[in-house]
Amino acid sequence: MRVADWVTAMRLKYVQIDTREFLIECLTMDADEVGAYLLLLLKLANNPERKLLATDHEALARVTHTSNVQWKRIADQVLSHFSIKKDVITCPMISDQFAKQSYISAQRCKAGKAKKKNKLLMEDNVQW
Repeated sequence: MRVADWVTAMRLKYVQIDTREFLIECLTMDADEVGAYLLLLLKLANNPERKLLATDHEALARVTHTSNVQWKRIADQVLSHFSIKKDVITCPMISDQFAKQSYISAQRCKAGKAKKKNKLLMEDNVQW
């Protein structure tokens, strides 16, 4: 997949990461762990509906661009920063961002429809 395809396929236009929180979380990680953590965050932001299984170590190694040996070494540290329920990896920060963006999008759609309706009503009431 080309970079342009990947960027246009993202569900969220942006993911807001609190810098202070991110630095605190990454304080005890080495470079491999930070990279894997970021790649998992981006994967979850890219497609929030698709489930990543915590038990599928080969798939997680592919997502994080690490070898299976490297992934097994860093898996516990990286996965400790995510929520794992029924072997499905989720990130509350990404889920909150997705919910917020969905709400904003729905509100804008609703406002646009109301504005269009008001404009049509105003045009009908105008007498020349």
